[in-house]
Amino acid sequence: MIPYRPDSRSEILRAARILCVRIDSALADLFHPVAPNLQERKVALALTLLAVSKGEVAEAPGDKISIRVTQAENLGSRFTAVPGVWSRIDLSPGSEFVAFTGPDGASAAEALADPVCFRLAPADPAAGDVADVDMAGCPELRLAGLLDRLCGSEARFGPFFARYLADRLPDAFPDRRADLDAVLRVLEAPALGTSSRFVLCDGAVGNFILWSPLSRELMPPFVLSLFRLLLLPEAADLHENLTSTWIPNLVGIEGGMERLVADDVFAGDPLRAQAAGALAQANLPGAGPLLAWVQS
Repeated sequence: MIPYRPDSRSEILRAARILCVRIDSALADLFHPVAPNLQERKVALALTLLAVSKGEVAEAPGDKISIRVTQAENLGSRFTAVPGVWSRIDLSPGSEFVAFTGPDGASAAEALADPVCFRLAPADPAAGDVADVDMAGCPELRLAGLLDRLCGSEARFGPFFARYLADRLPDAFPDRRADLDAVLRVLEAPALGTSSRFVLCDGAVGNFILWSPLSRELMPPFVLSLFRLLLLPEAADLHENLTSTWIPNLVGIEGGMERLVADDVFAGDPLRAQAAGALAQANLPGAGPLLAWVQS
């Protein structure tokens, strides 16, 4: 059973119900303008309910569902965000989606309606992420045990599970070092996808800042982990975030955190010299001030 936490930043925890559906057919009206840069259309969908992974609805897996949804898209060449959970969704027959919904309505059709349904995602990898969270149980396994069971030396989960891990990271504060170490192992795993690594790293940084100074005892190992990411080729898409935002905010170069002393963070770790070498060669925003901190 997956816990229900309506204030969570994790979609899996925030959802009252999680449904997996397949699109059987889609009959769309023509788009019509509704604003200078926006057009909409109605679409009649025939769906099959494949699974109910959290919560309850009146229907059972295998039942057919008929709903009418609204899709919006940009009108003209200017690209902006558009309203509606069903917008920008590929409605090709056979497509499968995981729907994260609120508690309103008793039927699957009501749950899938906008705005009760607050997120739709392709079933791959969302369904796997939901299944992984379900393995944590309720009350949930500690992070170290859960990640050891699910990942071992691999880390191939998607961004929904990554957001769940980031949301649970405060479970490690202030003294569950084994839980933090387990999260950092998967954060640094070369096999972890770029989007999942970004979600986990960004969420972890946010929680460390939010929970400081309670998280102070665990800050050095976390900062060291971020420097190891700076040396990891598979994390190259995150290097600019690491040098310009994440590490500077954590060590107090920027933002409101108390400034950390580099000697205390590295404590003789040879990573210090490696990080200094990488920063000296990096053409990244914030690399200069961060290098000065590493060498201070």
